[in-house]
Amino acid sequence: MFENLKKAINAHYDNAEKEFSEKLDGLTIGAALDSWYYRDHMTAAALRAAQAMEKGEMLTDAIRGKMLARFHRENEKARAAKLEKLEAAAAYNLPSFINVSVEWKKSSVWGYNPTASVCADKRRTEGKASGCGYDKGSAAIAEACNLNPEIMRILYEHAEKGGSFPYSVHTFAGLPSFDGGCGVSCFGPVFAACGYSWRNVASGKLYDAFTIERESMEA
Repeated sequence: MFENLKKAINAHYDNAEKEFSEKLDGLTIGAALDSWYYRDHMTAAALRAAQAMEKGEMLTDAIRGKMLARFHRENEKARAAKLEKLEAAAAYNLPSFINVSVEWKKSSVWGYNPTASVCADKRRTEGKASGCGYDKGSAAIAEACNLNPEIMRILYEHAEKGGSFPYSVHTFAGLPSFDGGCGVSCFGPVFAACGYSWRNVASGKLYDAFTIERESMEA
């Protein structure tokens, strides 16, 4: 299942390691030490060795090897996390009906802050948002959806078939997810593209409620 998405994930992380290795070719000690990115990929021993060298010298094989090893560990950890998200979603069927509720509580610092609850056929997840200067309601809903494997199954199914997404969904390393703070109105077009309807069913001063319903068995 999700063979296309698995290929996209693996291609992303394979390419990332290849690109990092290529960037180390021809890199001077000075350029490596002046970059937080490269310093972050040095072990303590590699950093000490680099600091003892002249800035114009090239990376030694030993330093380069330690940097590649650290990058590989981090890259494989990130790859595994993406594949685990895909496997988690694959363990569920496409949900038929989803309830979304948002409750607002006043904060002494940030005004009213939302907690969003997303209940699919089998899983319930929550998302929260605080602060100011962005749409907190949609940010909380986006977090709750991104944590829910049944909701992710909807996006992954659409992406697996080559479908595109409207504004508020981005794809990184092969997997789509919701962006936070884009406005609640953005969810409707996204779910419509995936074969679901999004409806606002209730609103009040301190709450909002929505439903997401599968329109056909073809979705």
